[in-house]
Amino acid sequence: MTGVQTCALPISTSDWWRPLKETVKSVFRDPVTFYRRMPTRGGIVRPMLFAAIIGTAAAWAVQLTIMLVMVVVFAVLGNVVDEGPPPELVAFMPLQMLPGMVLAPFQILLGLFINTAVLHVCLMILKLGKKGFESTFRTVCYAGAVQALMLIPILGWFVAPIWGIVVTIIGLREVNNTTTGKATLAFFMPWVFICCVVLLVYAAIVAIAMTVFAAGAA
Repeated sequence: MTGVQTCALPISTSDWWRPLKETVKSVFRDPVTFYRRMPTRGGIVRPMLFAAIIGTAAAWAVQLTIMLVMVVVFAVLGNVVDEGPPPELVAFMPLQMLPGMVLAPFQILLGLFINTAVLHVCLMILKLGKKGFESTFRTVCYAGAVQALMLIPILGWFVAPIWGIVVTIIGLREVNNTTTGKATLAFFMPWVFICCVVLLVYAAIVAIAMTVFAAGAA
């Protein structure tokens, strides 16, 4: 099994593609064994680069696919109606997507740290996460391997997020030596909190509106 070796992704060497590919395959093939063998120490640079490379490639693939679809739609519209979209609009489309493609790696890195911080706090609330922030960070980074599914147009865009949740929960469970229930609770705890806040705000708005309406009717 190559789980331990591929976790130490040698991005700095000329042979970086092979371990990256093997790590992705290991996460897809057997995430349970991968996370059981994953070192919880050793630095955050290599797992961070792994997640950044996979995530950036996925983001670029999605944006390029959307651009190609729009070009095809514009071409079809140009044949159906008398006047299609202005040629300069079609030519300007790649430039419109350029900022998003340039910013993608930075957005992914920022998301990694925010996501890890929130998850680690939730783990600590559940009296887990005793192996430290780095172990949670590594769990999140290597769960990013599922973003490779985003390279598959349309279908992969729906499957990747769902499978990403499953792999992350498996990782949290194995790394923290806990149950699936607690790992699932830690993952969804932020979303439950957000939903509760939204409901409270909505209830407050409704209550204020009803009070104002009642006062006006009186």
